[in-house]
Amino acid sequence: MWGERVVLSYRVYVLEEGGHIRKAPAVLDCEDDAEAIQRAKQLLDGKPIEVWEGARVVIKLQPKK
Repeated sequence: MWGERVVLSYRVYVLEEGGHIRKAPAVLDCEDDAEAIQRAKQLLDGKPIEVWEGARVVIKLQPKK
């Protein structure tokens, strides 16, 4: 139907050295990649993260040094 909001489920993984996953991913429900990236940047806390939507890597983010 027109006007229905499409929401996608994104997973944000926090990585340790060597690219190993640190813990279970945070799940973000967002309308698009841009919103997911914006929200994922707020989760950066000294560790690299990867944002996934389904089997697709949306972005890999590195913390500021």
